Amino acid sequence: MTSTKRKIYIALIIVCFSATGGVLYFGLKSPSLPPAPPVTIAVPGASSSPVTTPVSNPIVTSSDGFYAVPQVFPQDTKFDWKLFDSDAYKNLKPIPDLVLDPSTVGTTNPFGK
Repeated sequence: MTSTKRKIYIALIIVCFSATGGVLYFGLKSPSLPPAPPVTIAVPGASSSPVTTPVSNPIVTSSDGFYAVPQVFPQDTKFDWKLFDSDAYKNLKPIPDLVLDPSTVGTTNPFGK
């Protein structure tokens, strides 16, 4: 390896390590956010005083503090079993079995006996 190639490789390695260090140093700092304002929730059938609960910002952090919860996730963990009684589910048709003719598919098996 020539001297100029060696210098180029060393310079690239130094740049890569410096870039990695910069990303880790500046990227792992979590931004300080102001606390979320309390939200008033009126529960029907409950006492006349509303319930005030703080709500975290779902766009910025999640329960682990690193990744935001996507908006498409359901808000609770209970499954609605009425789905199986719906007309849309009952009108689904199963996919038919796929039958392939070995004479028209690919090449011969090189590992077959």
